[in-house]
Amino acid sequence: KDLKGKVKIVSIVPQLNTPVCDKQTHRFSETNGGLDQEVDIITISTNTAKGQYDFSQKAKIQNLTFLSDNPNFEFGKKTGLLIDEMGMLRRTVLVADENNIIRYVDFVKGGGLPNIKNALMEARKVLLNKS
Repeated sequence: KDLKGKVKIVSIVPQLNTPVCDKQTHRFSETNGGLDQEVDIITISTNTAKGQYDFSQKAKIQNLTFLSDNPNFEFGKKTGLLIDEMGMLRRTVLVADENNIIRYVDFVKGGGLPNIKNALMEARKVLLNKS
């Protein structure tokens, strides 16, 4: 509810310090076509808040908000995105409108990247239809 009022892209990654998660996070940061000026782009992972801060500093990422689901995995449990046996989140991208209603979901099967172009396009559509 703290993020209500703006359209948002929520990029959910298992662990920031892995190659695919790193790439996903960099792409949302660096190839969003200026969308980060109009929407909140949020990355949620099971890294600690300190681990996320260290990652963002090393990666020079300043335009994303990082939220940690560590240590209790409350977000993952409440959304069904926690892979219990691994203690990690399932790679997913959500686009939510200004009222936090989810308008787009990309559940990634396997170890690949989400369709980042589609997520950005859907966020632009939601932004255009904003009430």
